[in-house]
Amino acid sequence: FIYNINDRAVDLVPYYKKAHILPLDQRIFFKVCLLAHKTVHGSSPNYMRELVEIDVPLSSTNTRAKVQGDCYRLKIPKLPKNKIDNRRFSNYAPVAWNSLPLKIRCLPKTDGFKGLLKNHLYNLF
Repeated sequence: FIYNINDRAVDLVPYYKKAHILPLDQRIFFKVCLLAHKTVHGSSPNYMRELVEIDVPLSSTNTRAKVQGDCYRLKIPKLPKNKIDNRRFSNYAPVAWNSLPLKIRCLPKTDGFKGLLKNHLYNLF
């Protein structure tokens, strides 16, 4: 490894920050959100688009929980009881995607989305 760390008990988070590397769980979150972005904006294969469904807001069902004009939300399926089923893309992607701020979800360009998402995730840890 770059920093010559011999002790396995050393916390690696400061080294991740210094090298601009996201921790493993955030790298997975980043990749799932990137795939969801491509799915929502139409640059993914058809089989990916079949796995998730865009939540189209109806004008008669306005609630306080939904932001008006948020046409980039994904429908969250009924969550299964198994932990393994929660890891499927069709179950995890809507939860991860909807947790992002609206200004990040609305970006149509993939490069701009990746940059803002990575900055957002760096600010979280």
